[in-house]
Amino acid sequence: MIDNLLPSQWPEDVLEAARRFRQGFVVEKPPFFYARSDAYPIWELSMADEPEAQGEEIVDVDPADRPPWGLITTQTCDLYEEGGRPKQPWFSVAPVYDYRPQLREGQLAQLRRGQMSHLVLLTAAWLPAGAWVADLRIEVPLEKGWLVGRTPLGGFASADEYNTLSIRLATRRGRPALSTAITEHIVKPLRAWLRGAGARHRDEIDSLRLLVPGTWRRVPSLPWWWSRPRTRCWRRRRRRGSSLRRRLLTQRPRRA
Repeated sequence: MIDNLLPSQWPEDVLEAARRFRQGFVVEKPPFFYARSDAYPIWELSMADEPEAQGEEIVDVDPADRPPWGLITTQTCDLYEEGGRPKQPWFSVAPVYDYRPQLREGQLAQLRRGQMSHLVLLTAAWLPAGAWVADLRIEVPLEKGWLVGRTPLGGFASADEYNTLSIRLATRRGRPALSTAITEHIVKPLRAWLRGAGARHRDEIDSLRLLVPGTWRRVPSLPWWWSRPRTRCWRRRRRRGSSLRRRLLTQRPRRA
């Protein structure tokens, strides 16, 4: 369906425009739209002329109410598409808005540490005063031709923050769906212990991770071979890596 409608030759202006952007760049005044059920709307957005419930509706937010910026979440290679015939006509944008009016005590520090999983704090120097965040709960698809004539704006102050964004985007979609029992019987009691009797040990712990047998997911911060199947090579490497794994899970990184 999609391939049949792609042009054999893309406009050069579109290709040049797309190659000036990358994941983590910001665009000004992107559209904001989504589909919803007329009978069961969730997000309490009032429309000027709301028709009677007839099924589904495409909600196109009024330009005056749209977020002032959007963060490009599409991977850079899918934007640039070097070599051959391009296959990615669209890219995705997450809305960017000032979160400071909604901040509660302690939340700004959480944003800076990346602990609010659906919000990414932007740090570029050109941004106005405030706490400007990209909201990953919705990503709007836009055609690449929309970029023609638009100015690329960096969203972050350092290369490390762009790398962190790519990890957060991948983790948001790639994290395993663990049982609620793990949260109730492991995560919550552990947090309670760290706030109480275990508080004195918090500075000694960098992170705690779970290796879930049977999933063979690659666990961040573990060696690349940790997610290989149970073969003879796997068992041998597992023994060789056991001390490394313990060190990764218990040692704090050295401060500069």
